[in-house]
Parts: sequence; structure tokens; C-alpha cells
Amino acid sequence: MQLERLREGKIEIGFMRAPVEEEGFLTEHVFVEPVVALLMVPRHKKFSSFDRYVSIRQRAGFSPEITQEVFEIHVIVGLVATGMGVAFVPGSVGSLRRPGVVYRPLGDPEARIGTAVVRRDARPSAVLRRFLDTLHSAVGQPA
Repeated sequence: MQLERLREGKIEIGFMRAPVEEEGFLTEHVFVEPVVALLMVPRHKKFSSFDRYVSIRQRAGFSPEITQEVFEIHVIVGLVATGMGVAFVPGSVGSLRRPGVVYRPLGDPEARIGTAVVRRDARPSAVLRRFLDTLHSAVGQPA
């Protein structure tokens, strides 16, 4: 959805799970975090974050049957809470507290997923440049 909006010029920047490999866009990796088991694996054909989750799952020796795919994190957490599956999610999702759901570390140092900012213009506006400077400062990266 965000790539579509970027292409249309409706937004100047989007936050997406890395890696984002889309021709005509600039990608800056903002931060990387551990992946945790929520105890459903999202898949979106245009993004390779699904492939990252698959490789993590395979290294863990876990091969679930995928019967339903969802993309919104709050929906994934809700489905897991009702006993409808398991999921691998970014560690930051752990802030979504819900009864009956636990987050467990995977014990795999390579089980990490990144977040990137994606934009079209190599020369951002002054407002966007200021936003990017503030973002880099907030996450402890040089601009």
C-alpha cells in the first residue's frame, strides 16, 4: 500500500519492513530488531520479509502448514490469542499486550528483521530532510 502511495506521489516517505528492493526508490535502513515467536506467518508477494521469516522458521526446524495469511499485526496477535495459530513477529510487537498471548525469544542470533524508510526523491524537500535527520537522531544513526 505504501509503495503504491509513493508511486502516486501521495506520500513522500514510507516505513516498511526491510529489505525493500523496489526499483526507483531509495531505501534507508533505520533499525534492526530481534524476531520473536508469538506462537501465522504473513506473506506479501512484493516484499521479501516473508522470505526472512521462512529462513528463520527453517533454521528452527519448524514447518507449519499455512492455512490463513494476514498482514496487519494487531490481527495476527488477535488470531494467535484465540488459538488460531502461531506467528513470528518483530520483537517490538511485544508491546501489544493481550491476555493469552506470550512472546518468546527464538535463541537464534540471525533471527532479526529490519525497518526501512523508503522514498522516491534523491533530493528530499527541506521538511523531509529535517524529518530524516530527526529520525536518524532518534534511532542513534548518523544522518
